[in-house]
This record gives sequence, structure tokens and C-alpha cells, in this order.
Amino acid sequence: MRIKGNNGFLGRRGFTLLEVMIALVILSIGLLGLAGLQIVATRSNSFSNQMTVGITLAQDKLEELRNLSYDDAQLNDPQPGNDSVNGNYQDGNNPIRALGDMGFNRSWTVSEDATNNLKTITVTVQWPHPDNSHSVSFTTVKSQ
Repeated sequence: MRIKGNNGFLGRRGFTLLEVMIALVILSIGLLGLAGLQIVATRSNSFSNQMTVGITLAQDKLEELRNLSYDDAQLNDPQPGNDSVNGNYQDGNNPIRALGDMGFNRSWTVSEDATNNLKTITVTVQWPHPDNSHSVSFTTVKSQ
């Protein structure tokens, strides 16, 4: 049994249709913001994965070259098809396939400081990206 007051039923419970619609609008705006963040997070995760592969490829080659002797042919004479004047080398496996069809190009440069018996080795890995191309480089100095 309900008791009637001056303006309708007393003790009325629930939400009006207007309150529910306002709550739904606020909720949908928040969910749209989260959807935008999800897209950004997915792109960032993809780029981080590519960066990790590029860094790994560069570090692997740098370690391989550092473990060679100072007078090793790979650190002195350019390989066939490479620039013999500047000591620039292209990896024979280019483009290196990783992450599906993503092509990584790895190259390295060896320059010699004969007076101090030092060789500077720089390894660079480049890869295409939908926005623009990216690269990572590592440099080390090898003594005799």
C-alpha cells in the first residue's frame, strides 16, 4: 500500500530516464577515450618490438666483429661488392627478415687510426616503418 502525498507517491525509488541517459553519455565518453589509448598502446608495442629486434641484430654483429683479431680480413679488406675506399660493409643476408615481412638492413663501417693502432667499428641497422624509417647504431673501438 502506498501513501499519497501532495506531489505523487512518497518513498519513490529508482532513476529517471534523464539520469540514466546522462550516465550513459558520460560512460560512453570514457570508453571512447580508453579505445583511443588502446590504439596508441598497440602501436607503441609494435614499435618497441621492432626496436628490440634492431638492437639485437646490431649488438650481435658488433660482438661478432669485436671478437675478431685486429688484423682479421673482415676488419681490413672490404668484401666483394662493398666500398673499398671507406671500409663500408653490407650484410650479405640483407634484408634480414624478422617480425614477419619486416626487412632489416644491417651494415657496418670500419675506420682505422693507424697512429694509435685503433679501429672504430660502427654497426647500423635500418628498417622501414609506416610513419618513417628507423635506425639504430652502435660504435666500438678495437685496439691492437
